[in-house]
Amino acid sequence: MCYPPRLEVSPQPFITSSHEEFSPMQRERRGASISNCPSMDVQSSLSEYTLTVQLPDHIKHEMVTVSVLKGSKLKVIADAWHMETECHYEWVINFPPHDIDMGGVHAQLDPSGLLAIDVRRRPRYHV
Repeated sequence: MCYPPRLEVSPQPFITSSHEEFSPMQRERRGASISNCPSMDVQSSLSEYTLTVQLPDHIKHEMVTVSVLKGSKLKVIADAWHMETECHYEWVINFPPHDIDMGGVHAQLDPSGLLAIDVRRRPRYHV
């Protein structure tokens, strides 16, 4: 039986001490609140997963990074670096172990701001 990947909005830790000055680059300040973070939808078939999220208008294609992490995970970051608030979005997608082909990840951002990420699944062999 196949289960859809578990989506998590990554915690955005920032360590500060009383001796450090406030930085406008702090993720806590720049990150969107949970209520304003766009939700990522997951569709699955036998051959692939399709992840979609509608990004805000101010996010352009050069502001989006999709990276592969150890342990069948993808990390998606959308960051409008020229803004100070509500401009950093981050998702970590956990897939079932050995279910996906990390070499088969393709992302596309259309002009309306819809980010679509296709992730190829490994073929299943039944005995």
